[in-house]
Amino acid sequence: MGTEGQRRRNRARRMRAKETKAVKKNRDISFNAFYSLFIAAIFGYIIIDTSIETWQLCDRGVNTTAFIRNKRHRSTGKGGTYYVYEFHFNGRRYTDSSPYDNIGDYIEIRFIPDNPTNSQDIRQLEGRPIYKLYTKIKQRKDCLE
Repeated sequence: MGTEGQRRRNRARRMRAKETKAVKKNRDISFNAFYSLFIAAIFGYIIIDTSIETWQLCDRGVNTTAFIRNKRHRSTGKGGTYYVYEFHFNGRRYTDSSPYDNIGDYIEIRFIPDNPTNSQDIRQLEGRPIYKLYTKIKQRKDCLE
């Protein structure tokens, strides 16, 4: 049977084992928590990715003029109308869209020479918070030089 002291030690050992099992169960991540973290990570990636693209447009972008060639309607998402513009760079034609102006107008856009598919209307670009941050940083940097 064992002595009184051995029984107490064994009982204490069993109680500690139960407590550690209970703690381990509380650490399990539920499916809903995992799903929520996954969705948050996707949104975070999208926000960071668009911020990086905007920063690159501000930093390495080149201004040019584009021609608005036609108008399209969105059937999904935000809906509404957008205008497709085109511009030429290194003998190739590139297209993108803008919510501004009319067919036949010329607009000023900014694009990255290394990746001309990444372009944006200057007015759209100037409305973004990243652009405002970039201009503030650039102004301070220019003042220091």
